[in-house]
This record gives sequence, structure tokens and C-alpha cells, in this order.
Amino acid sequence: MVSIVAAFVPIALLVLIGVGAYCLLAGRTREAEVRRATPVEILKERYAKGEITHEDFLRMKEQLSA
Repeated sequence: MVSIVAAFVPIALLVLIGVGAYCLLAGRTREAEVRRATPVEILKERYAKGEITHEDFLRMKEQLSA
């Protein structure tokens, strides 16, 4: 009976270490994804998608940098 418990202790420790490492790495990945785009980046995306004209892009970019 004691040998069965002794066999599971190292396995349980490895599982806990693996879960902890996963949680740390997953948290960092989510932080990177949550990073907010700057107004100029959003403006560039809108221009690339064709939502605004070149003139609108230049005007808005000028307003943002003022």
C-alpha cells in the first residue's frame, strides 16, 4: 500500500508543475493578445480595409498627431 502511494507522489508533483507552467505561459499569451492598438494603428487598419479614403486617412492622422 505504501509503495503505491510513493509511486503517485512524483507523478502528482510533475502534474502540478506542468499545470503551473501552463497557467503562467497561457497568462502571458493572453496579455499579448489583449494589448490595445494605438489610434494610428486602428486608422491604418481602417485604411487597409478600404473603410476610409487616402484623404481621410491623412486628415485623421494629422489630427491625431496634433
